[in-house]
Amino acid sequence: MIKIKIIEASTCDPCSSGAPLPEKPMSYKNTHNNEEARMHRTTLAHLMADVKVLLDLIRDEDDLPEWLETKITKAGDYMSSAARYIAGNKARDMGQLEEEVTQTFQRDEAQTRIINILDNLKARVGTMPDQELSRVMNVLSQTGAAP
Repeated sequence: MIKIKIIEASTCDPCSSGAPLPEKPMSYKNTHNNEEARMHRTTLAHLMADVKVLLDLIRDEDDLPEWLETKITKAGDYMSSAARYIAGNKARDMGQLEEEVTQTFQRDEAQTRIINILDNLKARVGTMPDQELSRVMNVLSQTGAAP
């Protein structure tokens, strides 16, 4: 039996990137009580120990049974999904995700509006009074859209 002791630190050693721990406990949807995160951290520590054992036992040239390969692949997928979920929430809390979405949305909205305006102008240019046509040409030349 392997005993694991969880020690709270200011950085996460296994990551070796020096990623700081959250300053305050994060709140996630559908959480039941305050003890679950602690329980899952213990489970993650056990997973790390199991991974170390498997890394020591499995060699590159080993031919693993299909069922074992499937379990390792699924475990990796599940852990990647969990890590991306937590990282995404952290980034969202820091405002990193919304900013990109907002900028993309604003660019798309601006592009659509410009296309609609230009389509409208194309449809009206033959019947447009000279004075209005001159104003449109002035505006377009100021933006660099017209020669």
